[in-house]
Amino acid sequence: MTLAPHESGLSRSFAVEDNTDLALLDQHLLKTNTLTKHMTTILHQLDTRLSRLDKSIGKLGIREITRQSSNLDAALEILTGTRPAPTALSHKASYGGSSVNSHAGVNGTSSRATSKAGSRAASSSGHQRGLSSSHTFGNLAAEAPAKDPTTPPVPSISVMERGRAVPRPDVVPRWATETPTPSSTNSSTTRTRVTTPQTNTAATTPQQPAWTPNAASDLPSPGGARAIVSRGPDIMSIGEYFGALEVLIADLEHMNQGLAEGRGGTREQGVAELSGVIEHGYGSAVQLLLKLVRDTLPRPFDAATLADSPPSSAQAWYPQLTTIIPLSTRLVGLVNPNTPKAMDVLQPILNNCISDIASIRGDWIRRSLSSLAARTDEVNGGGSWEGRGGEKVKLVMRLWESFLVAADAEASVAQHAMPGDAGQALVTFTLVHALTVLTSTMNQVVAQIKRSLSAQTLVMLDLFSCLASFQPRYENKMASIVGQLPEGRDIVGAPNAPIQTLRGLALRSFPERLVDIRAPSRNSGMSAAIDDTTHSTLAFLEALPSFGPLVEGLLRSGGSHERTWLMGMKDHPSPARNAAEEGGTLNLYAADTLGTLLIHLDQQAKTMRRPISSTYLLNNLSYIRNTTSSFNADIIGPAAEDMMNRHFREAKSQYIGDWQALVQTLSIQAQSRFPGGSTDKQSAKESAAAFFEKLVDLEYTCRQHPLSRQDIDLRDRVSAEVTELVSSAYQAFWTKAHGKYDKYLKYSPEEIQRRVQAVFR
Repeated sequence: MTLAPHESGLSRSFAVEDNTDLALLDQHLLKTNTLTKHMTTILHQLDTRLSRLDKSIGKLGIREITRQSSNLDAALEILTGTRPAPTALSHKASYGGSSVNSHAGVNGTSSRATSKAGSRAASSSGHQRGLSSSHTFGNLAAEAPAKDPTTPPVPSISVMERGRAVPRPDVVPRWATETPTPSSTNSSTTRTRVTTPQTNTAATTPQQPAWTPNAASDLPSPGGARAIVSRGPDIMSIGEYFGALEVLIADLEHMNQGLAEGRGGTREQGVAELSGVIEHGYGSAVQLLLKLVRDTLPRPFDAATLADSPPSSAQAWYPQLTTIIPLSTRLVGLVNPNTPKAMDVLQPILNNCISDIASIRGDWIRRSLSSLAARTDEVNGGGSWEGRGGEKVKLVMRLWESFLVAADAEASVAQHAMPGDAGQALVTFTLVHALTVLTSTMNQVVAQIKRSLSAQTLVMLDLFSCLASFQPRYENKMASIVGQLPEGRDIVGAPNAPIQTLRGLALRSFPERLVDIRAPSRNSGMSAAIDDTTHSTLAFLEALPSFGPLVEGLLRSGGSHERTWLMGMKDHPSPARNAAEEGGTLNLYAADTLGTLLIHLDQQAKTMRRPISSTYLLNNLSYIRNTTSSFNADIIGPAAEDMMNRHFREAKSQYIGDWQALVQTLSIQAQSRFPGGSTDKQSAKESAAAFFEKLVDLEYTCRQHPLSRQDIDLRDRVSAEVTELVSSAYQAFWTKAHGKYDKYLKYSPEEIQRRVQAVFR
C-alpha cells in the first residue's frame, strides 16, 4: 500500500514529536535523580545533626531521675515486703508508654529477656494511650499488687526514640558516656549477662542490693547498630561507633554458634551478610586511622643531633599521639580470641592496617635520616683520611646511633598506640621500612672502600672497629624492641653484613698493601724527593697501633702459620725470624712492610743516574728512620731497626762515594810526549781541569736534587764530611802545584771549601 505524500509527512512529524518528548522526559528524569541525590544528602546531614542534638539533650531529661526513683521503690518493696504507690516520676514514665524500671538484673533475668519483656510491655501500653491520664493511673494502682514479681522491668524510651523507626543508641545515661579504656575493649565485645539467684524475700534476711545499671540496656539494637555502622566512623563519636560494632560482633558470634551446633536455616546467609557489614565497618575505621596518622605526622627530626639528645618520651616523639590512641586501641581490642568468628574476619584487616601505619612511620624516619646519609655520601674517604676518627666514619656511626634512638622512641609510641603483640608488630615493620636508608648508605661506603682499598685501609679499619664495638649494644636494644618476630631478625642482625664484609676487606688489605708497595712508582721523571710510597707506608704503620688488638686478631686469623700476609713468598722481605723475637705479630708485619719498602726504594734508585740515586736513597732512608723513631707506639722491632740502619749507612756511603770520585781526579798521572821527559806539568794541568769540571757538574746536580731541606741534621753531617774530604784533598794538590803551575789553579783552597759548603747550605 502506497502512502500519499501528505500522510508520509505526517508520520515523520509524529516521529519527531515522539523523539522530542522522549528527550524532554530524559531531561526531567535526570533532574529528578539529581534532586533525589541532593535531598538524600540533606536528609543524611539532618539525621547526623539530630543524632548529635539527641545525644546532647539526653543528659537534660528525666530518664536518670526516673531510674533512681524506680530503684528506690524496688528497694522499699524488698525491705518492707509491700509495693509502694507509684511516684509522679513513675506516672510520667508510664504515661509515655513504658515501665520506669530499666534495671535488667533485679529478678535474675538476662538483658535479652529484659528487652523482650520491654517490647511486650510497650505493645500492651499502646492500647492504653487512648485512655485519660486519671484512668491510666487508677488502673496502675489497682493492678500493682497483682503483677508477677518475676516480670522484668520495661526500659524507658525517650520522646525522640519513640519518634524514630530505629531507636537511638546514643541517648545514654551519664555513667555510660565515658570512653572505655583500651583494656576493657576486649571484654566488651560480647553482651553482659547479669544473673542473680532466685530468692524468697519472706524467708531470707533482707539485704541492701547493689543497684548498678546494666550496660547492655544502653547498647543499640542490631538494627540500630547497622544504621550507625553504615554511616561510617566519626572521630567525635568513636564510642558510639565501636559500641555498635560490638553489638554486631556479639550477634555474629551468637549466630555462628547456632550454625556450628547444626541449627541451620538462614543462619549461614546471615553470618555471611553480618560478616560483610562488620568487615566494612571495621575497614572504614581503619581508613580513618590511616588518615589521622598521615595528617598528624610531625616534621622530620634532625638526625645529626638526635644521637646526642636524651631519650624521648612517646608524647614528645609523637605530639599528636593522643589523637589516634582512642581509635587505634579500639581497633586492636575488637580482634579478640573470645570472638573467633569476628577475629577471622578482622585479623587480616588489622594486619594490613599495621603494615600501612608502619610504612607511613618508617618512611618518616627514613626521610629524617636521609639528610645525614647524604652528607655521608658527599664526604670523600681518600687522601686526607689518614688515621682514626675520620669524618666519614663519624657520620656513619652517628647515623647508626640516631637510628637506635629513633627505634627506642618508636617502640614507646607503638606500645601506647597498639598495646600487646600488635604494638610489637607495628614497631618491627616500622623499623624494617626505616632500615633501608642504613642499608643503602653502608653499601655505598663499602663499595667506595673496595674501589681503592689501599688508600682507604685506615678508614676501613676505623669503621670496622667502631661497628664491631657498637654491635653488642645495638643487638641487645633491638632484641628487646622487636622480640622474637621473624621480621625482626633482619633488624637485629643489620650490622652483621657490613661487619663481615669489612672483615674480609681487612684480611685482604694486609697482603695487598705489600703488593702495592712493591709496584713501580707512578712518579714520572727523576727526583730525589721522598717517595709517595714512603709517605703512605709510614702513615699506615703509624696509625696501625691504634687498632692494635683488632689488627693482631686479624693477622693471627691464619691459624698457627705466621706471615700469612706474604701469601707463600719464599724470600722474606725482612731479616726478622718470628713474632716472638720481634715483639709481636704486629711488629713482625711492620718489619716485613718496611723491608718491602726498602726493596722498592732500591729498585727505584737503580733507574736513576748518580748522584741522584744516592741522594734519593739517603733522603728516603733518613726520613724513614726519623719517622719511625717518633712513633707513639713501639712497633719497630730490633730486626727492623738494624735493617733500616744498615740501609742508611749504605746509602750514605754511596753519596760520599760520588764526592770521592771528585777527589780522585786530583791524582791523574799524565804520559810524557818525549821519552824521559817530566810529566808533572801535564798531570797538574789535566788533574786541575778534570777537578773543576767535575766540581761544576756536582754543584749543579746537587743543587737540582738536594738533600732534604727538612732534615737539617742530615745536611749538616753530610756537609761536614764532604767538605772535609774535598778540602783536604784539594789543599794537598794546591800545595804541591802552587808556585810552579799557578796558571792551572783557578781557585784557592778556601774558595773551594766555600763552594762545597754552599752546595749543602
